[in-house]
Amino acid sequence: MNVLQRWPDLPDPRPQQQHCRLDVVFSEGAWYHCQKHWTSRTEPWKEEFGSDTVAHLKQNLEIQSADGQAVVSRVLGVLREQTREALSRPQALVYRSRHKSASWMTWHLVLPSGAVAILRGTGPSLRWVTCYYLHAAAVEKNRRHRWKAAVRQIIRRYVPLKGEPPQWFMPSPQEDVVLRNSEGKVTGRAKNLQFITPENWGFEPELKGCPWRGRLPSWPAAEEAQGSRHSRSRPRWLKPRRRWEESADADSVRLH
Repeated sequence: MNVLQRWPDLPDPRPQQQHCRLDVVFSEGAWYHCQKHWTSRTEPWKEEFGSDTVAHLKQNLEIQSADGQAVVSRVLGVLREQTREALSRPQALVYRSRHKSASWMTWHLVLPSGAVAILRGTGPSLRWVTCYYLHAAAVEKNRRHRWKAAVRQIIRRYVPLKGEPPQWFMPSPQEDVVLRNSEGKVTGRAKNLQFITPENWGFEPELKGCPWRGRLPSWPAAEEAQGSRHSRSRPRWLKPRRRWEESADADSVRLH
């Protein structure tokens, strides 16, 4: 595995790992896996990397060439800082797959851009797997709302409905959670599922059962001035209002 970059000093947000650091490896294989998302017309990566960088990504440059290395540096520089922000806030979901051969933990990080990064590993050592926009975030025109759309879609996928009337309650670490893809097909089970800092995900820990109420606190890194981005969003007063439930029901993006 050819390593493009190693990020050895990222914060570990797990309560039991206070003051520890994560060591994240971004390999050449992860680069080529992500490239199909970075160059997709349906995902707003131009706003994060810039139009010129995305144009270079579409050229399939040899990443060991001088031009290729420049593109790698720009792209991974952006992702590294967004990953640090997601871990510092934190906006992280961590779980272990219930499979006899799975000894690693899976991390889902919602980045300030609204994209979701997937990492896997054991202990403090993680490898970058992929990153992409869930459908609800990809179709959101206003960047500052994309992370909220991603959070809401993840809640619908990973938190079971309980009670009457049905509500979303945060699973306990001992509870097995059924994993489903965007078509509703069961793809496995997760254990030790943990939403780091439940309040950041919209849960209400002070209420019985820790229900999800969807009240998401502000995130300054996701709400930076739109003018600093590479493309302009539509004015908020022209944007049609849409309930997030409707956009999430239209989801057709498979988790990787």
